[in-house]
Amino acid sequence: MINIFIAVIIISIFLSACSKWNVVCQSEIDFNVSAAGFNDENLVITVGYAGEVHYTTDGGKDWKSAENMSYCRFGLEIIDSKIAYHCGNAGHVGFSSNGGKTWQRTTDFGDMQPRQCRYLSLVD
Repeated sequence: MINIFIAVIIISIFLSACSKWNVVCQSEIDFNVSAAGFNDENLVITVGYAGEVHYTTDGGKDWKSAENMSYCRFGLEIIDSKIAYHCGNAGHVGFSSNGGKTWQRTTDFGDMQPRQCRYLSLVD
């Protein structure tokens, strides 16, 4: 995996049952991303290598580094505009209650590679 890369995130909205897509926003980034989550066209959170987490509240015009202390992140679940969870190496599961700005370790699930949590999906 490349530590730093340029990527284009394309936020698309499904328009019809005919599988037509429409690009509504593009954003160039210069940080590592393992997973990206979209709450809506404005709030996007990314997670990546060495616990790197970024967020935007303006559809990718301005990206900010989040406050996070964890190992590599692979899984991300955004519940609403405030609540989100991420997971990854060392079993760390993180929680944010402010739209991805700050993260706290909430529990453990999984282990180090190759048994780390890579996907996260919550029902309740």
